[in-house]
Amino acid sequence: MKEQQRQLFERIRSSKNLPTLPHILLRIIEVCNGEETNFKELSRIIEMDPALTSNILQMINSPYFSLPNRVFNLDQALVLIGMDAVKNIAISASVHHVFKTKEEASPLYLKAFWRHSLLCALLARTLAKKLQYANPNEAFLTGLLHDIGKLLLWVNLPKEYGEIVASSKGNSERLLSEEAKLGALHSEVGAWIIGEWNLPAMVTDAVLYHHEPLYRIVEAFALVKIVYLANILSKGQESTDRPRGCIFHLNQTYTGKDERLNIGPKGFTGEKYGGSTYWDTEAYMIPFYLSTAKAEVSRNLLMYRYKHLEKAIENGAKLGFSDGAALYPMVTMNGEECHNEWEITFEEIHRNGAIAFAIYNYIRYTGDKDYLTAFGLEVLIGISRFWQQRVSWSYVKGKYVMLGVTGPNEYENNVNNNWYTNKLAYWTLQYTLEALDLVMASDPEAFQKIKNQTGFAFKEETNAWMEIIENLYFPYHQEEGVFLQQEGYMDKVQALTAQLDPAERPINQHWSWDRILRSSFIKQADVLQGIYLFEDEYDVETIRRNFDFYEARTVHESSLSPCVHSILASWIGKPEKAYEMYLRTARLDLDDYNNEVNEGLHITSMGGTWMSVVYGFGGMKIRDGLLSFDPKLPEKWNGLSFKILYRNRILEVKIEKEKVIIKHLQGEALDLYLEGSKMHLVTQGSVETVI
Repeated sequence: MKEQQRQLFERIRSSKNLPTLPHILLRIIEVCNGEETNFKELSRIIEMDPALTSNILQMINSPYFSLPNRVFNLDQALVLIGMDAVKNIAISASVHHVFKTKEEASPLYLKAFWRHSLLCALLARTLAKKLQYANPNEAFLTGLLHDIGKLLLWVNLPKEYGEIVASSKGNSERLLSEEAKLGALHSEVGAWIIGEWNLPAMVTDAVLYHHEPLYRIVEAFALVKIVYLANILSKGQESTDRPRGCIFHLNQTYTGKDERLNIGPKGFTGEKYGGSTYWDTEAYMIPFYLSTAKAEVSRNLLMYRYKHLEKAIENGAKLGFSDGAALYPMVTMNGEECHNEWEITFEEIHRNGAIAFAIYNYIRYTGDKDYLTAFGLEVLIGISRFWQQRVSWSYVKGKYVMLGVTGPNEYENNVNNNWYTNKLAYWTLQYTLEALDLVMASDPEAFQKIKNQTGFAFKEETNAWMEIIENLYFPYHQEEGVFLQQEGYMDKVQALTAQLDPAERPINQHWSWDRILRSSFIKQADVLQGIYLFEDEYDVETIRRNFDFYEARTVHESSLSPCVHSILASWIGKPEKAYEMYLRTARLDLDDYNNEVNEGLHITSMGGTWMSVVYGFGGMKIRDGLLSFDPKLPEKWNGLSFKILYRNRILEVKIEKEKVIIKHLQGEALDLYLEGSKMHLVTQGSVETVI
């Protein structure tokens, strides 16, 4: 124990404000922790304290429970609301009683404090049951006590701690930084008093570690993880802690240790989708792991697809494609197509492009060009062969066209010339030509081996690809000045989401599919998905025109949608929309926007939350082969900080209202762009600029 911390604890101990845990609470905990809790035994213990009994009955008769008749005794309460509810109320009331004499005016806003503590306790208990933790009541108690150190600091240091709480303005990082100057964090003070109360050591640890860095929590005991996550989930709507919860789930879901494994859209939180792999991994998961884990973690996600290349070629052959054309499945466990809806399985072929882009994105970020030679080029050749055979020549248009597809917007099926799908086909052919040249120049022997293995007819196939690149059709609407989602889209009645009756949202739970398919409403980013991927090809005005047109028609009824809109809104100077969409992606499950959280959490949206913060608010991109940052801090935030891994370096980015600081924590020096200016960042050094 540090000397300053020891002195603080002694100061608290010597005061008259050191609370003792009520004997009645210890007895309640003891009986609740038994394998079987007897109704009469619990009732007898509670009734030993008339004040506690009165408080419990008052809570039970409150509007919260909305009981038809008044409850006069605990036996009635146990029958009407159940043992678990009475246990929770009894434990809550007992803990609250510890500080009931201290509730004068306080910078902690005690009602909000207890509301947060109770919510954390309820969430901890729910998580404990879900994870089959042996003692859910212990989790409830720990959640209730997790912030008890704040109360203890305020009771004993009202002026000093009051100023700290007031100046932090709800920012957790700032609060912890200021608490450290006192000698101890509130989590350390809380753990100390719980130790004084002789509560179980696991409870002490869970309270102590609930503000620790995530990497320390991943390997911790179950109760520590439960309380850590419950604390994050219980934060208010404006909380900046939500990304930490998303990062927690992402790291729990995938470790990157086995290239045979991938990521299910629900992770381990629900059985919907059966743990199968979608294109979500390439589009929304790989960006997170690229910047937060060693390169081999993302590489193994790419290897998963490489190992399924033969299955993708078989899948293409089943649909009539030939000569090594690869169509990766929409849904898979082992490389075979597991989806059974034709409009998705046969038509939502843009997934092939997402897999190709992931190879490019990985190499661009990590600099691992060896992957292209060893594995990536074979995949690109297979996908490009598919695109070559999937387009057809239109004599009417004098262009190659792509017929009968479904884009990311699944509220449209069997459309012609979906702009996003055509864009990915066009780009993939271009990138494969570049990859061929790169491998041929850097490793001629490896190139010849790939050519032999794939039966690649270099001249014939590359000529065909270049012809398609030069003549592929892209629908465009001159009057609106936007890329047209697909041919015929403007034939629909152009209704806007603002005109929808809120009672009919989400529309997929209130409208027939016939009505949805005939409407102009868009499930998720489609054209905007392509602009997000290739934004460096378009000027700001083009992006803004397309954003304004399509966002107004998008209902965001896919977890994949809000984050793309948040990022684009940040880039084009629409901070309010960016923050609105950020909250939607960050709180998708907490607020259950789509009325489906019972089916499991949206792991993809959690990847999107991280992307919204780092790519959107942090403005991180790769420009000319270098990292680039153009931050756009939300008005409601005082600051933002995050760390990233980049080519064996660790950087810390701190964004404040008027400046941004990038610190080089580990690895070799590098050049980067900050607010458009090229800067050199030395090891252990930093760069700073005004924003």
